[in-house]
Amino acid sequence: MSATPMDPDAAAGGAHKPPPPRRLVVSAGQLGPIHRNESRASVVDRLIRLLEQAHSEGAELIAFPELALTTFFPRWYVEGDPELDLDSFYETEMPGPETKRLFVRAAELEVGFCLGYAELTSDGRRFNTQILVERDGSIVGTYHKVHLPGHREHEPWREFQHLERRYFEPGDSFDTWNAFGGVVGMATCNDRRWPETYRVLALNGAELILIGYNTPKHYAPDPSQDPLQGFHNRLVMQAGAYQNGCYVIGTAKGGDEEGVPSLAESCIIAPSGARISCQTSLEKAAGAEITTLEGVDEAERQRMADTFAAHGALQCGFCTPGIVMRTVALLGRDKETTREDAARHLGAHLCRCTGYVKILDAVESLAAGETPVAITEGGVGGRGVKYEGQELSLGDRGFIDDMEPEGCLHGAVVLSEHARADIMAIESADALAMPGVVAVLTADDVPGELRSGLIHKDWPAFIPVGGRTSYLGDVVALVVAETRAQARAATSAVTVTYDVHEPLTDPAAALASDEDAVWTLSGNELSRSTYVRGDVDEALARSAHVARQTFQTQRIDHAFLEPESTLAVPTIGADGSTESLYVYSGGQGVWDDRNDIARMLDVSTEQVTVELVSNGGAFGGKEDMSNQGQTALAAWLLGRPVKTTFSREESFLVHTKRHPIRMEYEVGCDADGKLLAVKARMIGDSGPYASVGMKVLERAAGHASGPYVTETIDIDAVAVRTNNSVCGAFRGFGANQAQFAMEGMMDRLAEMAGISGWEIRSRNVVEPGVVWGPGQIMDDGCLGARACLDAVKPAWDAAVAAGNPVGMGLGLKNSGLGNGANEVSRSTVRFDPDGTIEIRHCWTEMGQGIHTVARQVAVEELGVEPDRIKVVVDTTRELGAGQTTGSRGTVMGAGSVADACRNAMAGGCEEGVEYEGVYVVDWTNSINDGLENPVIHSTFGYAAQLVELDPETGEIAKVVAAHDVGRAVNPLLCEGQIGTRTRSERRPPDRRRR
Repeated sequence: MSATPMDPDAAAGGAHKPPPPRRLVVSAGQLGPIHRNESRASVVDRLIRLLEQAHSEGAELIAFPELALTTFFPRWYVEGDPELDLDSFYETEMPGPETKRLFVRAAELEVGFCLGYAELTSDGRRFNTQILVERDGSIVGTYHKVHLPGHREHEPWREFQHLERRYFEPGDSFDTWNAFGGVVGMATCNDRRWPETYRVLALNGAELILIGYNTPKHYAPDPSQDPLQGFHNRLVMQAGAYQNGCYVIGTAKGGDEEGVPSLAESCIIAPSGARISCQTSLEKAAGAEITTLEGVDEAERQRMADTFAAHGALQCGFCTPGIVMRTVALLGRDKETTREDAARHLGAHLCRCTGYVKILDAVESLAAGETPVAITEGGVGGRGVKYEGQELSLGDRGFIDDMEPEGCLHGAVVLSEHARADIMAIESADALAMPGVVAVLTADDVPGELRSGLIHKDWPAFIPVGGRTSYLGDVVALVVAETRAQARAATSAVTVTYDVHEPLTDPAAALASDEDAVWTLSGNELSRSTYVRGDVDEALARSAHVARQTFQTQRIDHAFLEPESTLAVPTIGADGSTESLYVYSGGQGVWDDRNDIARMLDVSTEQVTVELVSNGGAFGGKEDMSNQGQTALAAWLLGRPVKTTFSREESFLVHTKRHPIRMEYEVGCDADGKLLAVKARMIGDSGPYASVGMKVLERAAGHASGPYVTETIDIDAVAVRTNNSVCGAFRGFGANQAQFAMEGMMDRLAEMAGISGWEIRSRNVVEPGVVWGPGQIMDDGCLGARACLDAVKPAWDAAVAAGNPVGMGLGLKNSGLGNGANEVSRSTVRFDPDGTIEIRHCWTEMGQGIHTVARQVAVEELGVEPDRIKVVVDTTRELGAGQTTGSRGTVMGAGSVADACRNAMAGGCEEGVEYEGVYVVDWTNSINDGLENPVIHSTFGYAAQLVELDPETGEIAKVVAAHDVGRAVNPLLCEGQIGTRTRSERRPPDRRRR
């Protein structure tokens, strides 16, 4: 919750003369319950997340609640509980060892904060304290709560105690501080009930009063007042703000803390007494009128949908309806909304795909009263809007979790509690006895193959009794119930007995270990990719300059917004048994899903149909099966539809991550900076199961020298099995990790050779006819590398001339699997009697726009109107091409759709006939083949990025990016895929202190 106070006419009381109008964005950081056994480190992590969220919304100050570091311990008679240590609830220094991280992060983000906590001073005094911390992390003010409520002695009759007078002594003054460009005062909880609090602070010049509170919903002395708690809370703060002409921020805890429901209802109040931002409980919202997009005027809905689609302001579309609704509300309040205001308000919405730039373009256009035309016309090269773009904008095209067939059951997984442990027993009787529970499925219920996988069949759908878990995302059981809430509640009643083993978490140690990281698999080396060209050691010996450096990249989550969801619907035969299954999947390869589900159920592939439901983002993270197998099993065995949707935590635990890779580089060049040798040793942590980890390290090896020419090269890249998260496909697929290291080496060598970063890249960039990396002789396609490099040269020169810090990177990225893979894309086109032209292809739509590409290619080839075209992906036709991965969907999908359309034209475009098209890439070679000219990949794209910093603040002042994309099939979508990766506008860009 954020607002922009501090533009007052005046602080009403006292002799303080108001300064000129200023702008300060503030946030109330309402905190959930803190339980007595929660560590300080955990609480500080939560506070930092709130701080970062406030920063993302443009806030420069966040107010935290009273006693924000601990549970509200005065609610217990601490001396009566031998498990409680009174002193453990107090801070003896601030910042202390456990809270220092909060101060450091605040200074990094330049966001100040107000924090309530229990203080134990060096002379033994105890206070309910609040501190005010400026944007540089320095404490500028300390306040001790004056009005201590409650009682001193234990009163057993109470539902809970209120022993503040026992555990604290009162403060004695209401002080103010010059901070955040104004005058700030503080108060705590019960202080807000007393008019003198506000009056004294106002007389001391306060323009902004920060109040942390921790009020329960229940008022023990007079329970009849319980319904008035919220009213009283708002009344006193709004009256205090209005009577004294100052802003008030009240920040609370919410939720149930140790059995005591909290009032919550944090709010930001203007000097007028109006609440300009507030948190309201669902109870208070009962009976309120809530407008959703379905309730918006149809003309306005269409204007929103057309504008968002025309600006390319959506990709996967999962987040877009909420953003559109926020835009409707924002423009309804202020039709002159600025781009900066929109960025701040929309910061509450997470959008993984767009970078917010085109969203803000759309909002600006709407604020200006414009309604761009959402163009669907045009073939290849046109700026036609996204397929189903308007429907996605309005939420009219749902996702899997929106689907609810009659009689649908719900699944919830039980995940392993340990990364490496033998399962001794699984007890499900208590879960089965819970309301609504229909079944608890385990490995014993799987009739067919337990394991699946894209390359190796090594990933178990369940870990059986007698088996061993290999990471925290292993599934032990699936609870199936009538509702999702019932299924989730019952997971805690499934009792699993473990014999815990030490996990293997260090890839280098796992590689050398005699212990196996994965149950039933021998050895921890998943794969090794090596190649040598020339005598690297000799070249290093004669190099004028040699740079040596070790790089370590981190594990990264894809953070797609739609968690994994699967719906399986059975067809029941005359005998009451399941005959076939229709599965709705958001996976990146529905044919692989179908095949693995059929193997798991021990049925034919003809009995399983999988339909793609375009997903809410994937980025490589939905290639492997997640909950498809378990959900299909439940539907098959129970004979009813079953839907399983992961929680965010389950999603994070189960799906793959980007590989952390340790890379030891040794690179040499001559006196002029020309590369002579590149030597690299890479160890990638692939987690327990194969996924596509071996291919990621193979890709990293192939791209190890970046877009540069070197006389000699010696590369060894190994993927290692560990008990960490499974790692697999993620945008870049290993190429970006390797080039991160190589770009660092180029900068080091440039410094040694006394030339610029741009110049050393220019002297070594690939050219037609040169031998690159593993030995591939580059053709004219590599001219894009030089073009990108030259495109950023003027910006480089200008930054250098201005004396500003500047850096750059140059990279290449393959398209397609390459490395000897036989790649085939298949599509069909059919002309229906109603005039619809149905295009079927084999690729997953996940926001990147492959359905739009298919439509544009069909328009180009057939010369028809785009509105006639319907795009379908399911397994009813044998079109499977594996996973939508390797940046190949557009190249190969467009190729096969074009071929199908040409075959249709040649065949007369007869109604009801399905014309098939094929696009094949079968001419690449493995990096390990030892060929003279191995064609590792069919094609490459190139990019140069330049970053210029502000020399005073160290912040990014300018980014210049040049991308060689070949021919853009759809420039609008291309800008969305590339341009918004370069520039993100989720908050106002100017973070300088005023």
